Amino acid sequence: MSTSPRSLSDPAITDAIAALGGLSRDHLRQVLEQLTNDQAGQVDATRLLQEQQTNRFCEPVEIDAIELAQAELMALTAASNDGFETVRLSPLAPLGSSPHFGAVDQANVVTTTRFCELVSDPTNALALVTAGRRRLHREQDAVTRLSAVQRVVRARQFDAPGALPHFSALGLVAIGPTQGKRRFEVAEITRQVTTLVHVAEALGPLGTLRIEVSDNSGRRDDANALVESLQPLARTDLVGPRPDTQSFQPHLGVQLVIISEEDRVAVGDVIATPIDAALVGRDNERMVGGRLDLDHVLDRTADRHRT
Repeated sequence: MSTSPRSLSDPAITDAIAALGGLSRDHLRQVLEQLTNDQAGQVDATRLLQEQQTNRFCEPVEIDAIELAQAELMALTAASNDGFETVRLSPLAPLGSSPHFGAVDQANVVTTTRFCELVSDPTNALALVTAGRRRLHREQDAVTRLSAVQRVVRARQFDAPGALPHFSALGLVAIGPTQGKRRFEVAEITRQVTTLVHVAEALGPLGTLRIEVSDNSGRRDDANALVESLQPLARTDLVGPRPDTQSFQPHLGVQLVIISEEDRVAVGDVIATPIDAALVGRDNERMVGGRLDLDHVLDRTADRHRT
């Protein structure tokens, strides 16, 4: 049966959706599990092989596995040396994590029948773990910092340089008390960008690493201060607001870009955002989260080695 938007307007389908929507969470899970069990029972060996070879979510990566593992270890070591406690995340996060933190729309997330989602961004899962630890932190003036390397999955398919259905990413999250005049945000963004730049440069990608600072609040004072603090790392430019990130980046943000003769690829970002008081158990807390896409950086390194 077609899954096009037109089929979803079919009265039989809309009635089924309405009926399923009225079920309790437990009953809906049982129905979904039964449906997937029925589908799995109809798959034979030929279909399995075909799916493995044609389903982009099931295909292995082309990057050498040892090279990727070494990059992941190096990234975690760098984060640890820069003051981030390292953790090993689950491949699953609670359903709704992505839209809550805003960086990835739920439509771009692979969801399970057990009301979990495959992690689409390490900062989402890290934010929840960091917030849980933050609630227990007795020293409220201290900053809680965690890091992890995670294989993440993105459901949306689109044509763009470096677009991959799944990739390894280094995630960094810091949660702490607001210090006024966005001092916390500037300091933590600088710390995270420094870590991500050092990791990216150590991997030796082909092209030039650039840092782009944006501020969706429209203010320029802290953005200019951030540009100045990041200039020693790499060429840093102040760019205009990014309306596409307004929902989850209301203030300062940084994007890391690798520019070569062939293309321009965003390989990481760091953003400052408020954190829900219900998560951390207190008001006036701020969060800074950063991500470096290791596969994308290594792919540029591999391109250089092949030439």
